[in-house]
Amino acid sequence: MLSRGGKNCRTIVLGNLAQIDDKFVTPASSGASAAVNIYRNYEKGSVLIFDEVERSTLADFTEKNF
Repeated sequence: MLSRGGKNCRTIVLGNLAQIDDKFVTPASSGASAAVNIYRNYEKGSVLIFDEVERSTLADFTEKNF
């Protein structure tokens, strides 16, 4: 997908490393971590990492129950 971005393309990749549910994937080996490590070196891009975000009650319920 990112290799097809044209002029003025904007892409946002979101992820939550606390929600990994695969026993073979860790926060360090996840695709989200790989994307951050690669794209932090892209001169026309930015990487933002939030320590915490405001979550809805629906999001909290879903994270706790799935």
